[in-house]
Amino acid sequence: MNKITRFSNKPIETSLTMSEDKKFVKSAVRCFKLILTYTGIVASKNADLAATELVQILMNNAQLWDEVYFQLIKQTRENPNPDWEKRTWDLFLIIATIFP
Repeated sequence: MNKITRFSNKPIETSLTMSEDKKFVKSAVRCFKLILTYTGIVASKNADLAATELVQILMNNAQLWDEVYFQLIKQTRENPNPDWEKRTWDLFLIIATIFP
């Protein structure tokens, strides 16, 4: 449990919440990659577009809301880089504003 709830700079391979639905797992992995991109952990010229895509995914799939909240919490726990952590909290605010 400690491992899955601690910051990671690498993409996850499966959802953090337990699901056997392959479509859900694929979407959860995509969401985490978007989080890594938006926060700057993965370099990209279009980092801000990652937030837009993440919001669109969540609008189309409410079952992912808890998963993404868990992913964001994971990225704030023992995050070694203040800039990444700030961007994670910025994204958390965006998501919490749209998906209470």
